[in-house]
Amino acid sequence: MKQNKVPFFISVQEQQQDLLYNVDYGDGPEEVLVFRDLALNTQALPQTLQERIALRNLPISGKISYSFRLHGGLGDVLMGIQAIRSLKEFFRKNLIAPEIVGFFLEKDFKSLSKWLESTKTFHKIFTIESLRTSEPEFLHPPLVLNAGPEPIRPENLGIGSYHNFLWSTWGLPGKYEQVSLNIDDFAYIRFAKNKFRDYLKRYFPQLEAEKVVLFFPLGFGLMNRWKTWPEENWLELAHNIRTSTGLEIIVSADRPELLPALKESQNINWINHKETTEFDFDCLAGAIASSALSISVDTGPAHIAPIVGRSSIVLFGPTNPIIYGQPSNDNIRLSPCHPCYFTSQTLLCGRNECMEDNDVKSISELALKKIIQGS
Repeated sequence: MKQNKVPFFISVQEQQQDLLYNVDYGDGPEEVLVFRDLALNTQALPQTLQERIALRNLPISGKISYSFRLHGGLGDVLMGIQAIRSLKEFFRKNLIAPEIVGFFLEKDFKSLSKWLESTKTFHKIFTIESLRTSEPEFLHPPLVLNAGPEPIRPENLGIGSYHNFLWSTWGLPGKYEQVSLNIDDFAYIRFAKNKFRDYLKRYFPQLEAEKVVLFFPLGFGLMNRWKTWPEENWLELAHNIRTSTGLEIIVSADRPELLPALKESQNINWINHKETTEFDFDCLAGAIASSALSISVDTGPAHIAPIVGRSSIVLFGPTNPIIYGQPSNDNIRLSPCHPCYFTSQTLLCGRNECMEDNDVKSISELALKKIIQGS
């Protein structure tokens, strides 16, 4: 029965009285209507998903403090902020200016503070540390909304981008307009670049910031081993770039034991960002802004390139670039295998065939083209 299958998203379009989702359960595409009155096509989705996708209306008022809980990995937080920035733009167009409050529930995001200040996204920010010592105060009655990952993922609901997923759970489905993470704050970008240059002078004095290519080969968390590209592919890609351009390679990852050949290579420089507090968010942003190119799997640093006005190459496999890809990046997924992240199919996968389908020759050609173009 269809209830036992997980749909993947094809498209969504807003109609006068409802939303029309095109989904595919593996037997070909079909349409699912989600109505404004919270009714749902009950034949299409199991009860748990019906309850999760049931639409509600977000109250729109300048007399509400919209309070967002941000948690999860770096990519989750950055995409959450992106959706909140779009919501602020929605408010602006509707001529209201409510209070926007951010609750950062992961202690690792302390280093985001300078960039967050530049974005002017939030009127107030609370962290785990500040909540231990004081009660939050609001200008208006607070409405708490989640802007982090949830047990049921957007790909399980057949909702387009991650940003549209958040808008849907807040009660504004189908209205999301992409707002770039690029804040056009040249003072911040200059600060971040200088921080990375200082880092190189201290730890890699032989390297120049503009003459390196960054690799981010590992995701974070329990499920993310399925996002990894084969180590031999990274080695071949590094060789192709070095011999064609003379640029140096820096690998940034926190578990070198998973990539022993990369770690031991004489031609590759390694940064374990978990072992140094100096390579924080600002330094990472400066590295991506300064470097000739960054190449990543679907993980946090892939979402930083738009912040600093750059374009990364991002390799997708079990995750769907339609849902998680930043539009300004080159999001590559060459596998005919359907994305299966956070499903039983992922857990049963013995090898990352979908990641292996991203062949080294194609990625090398794209990388060299982007280096030449200076993107």
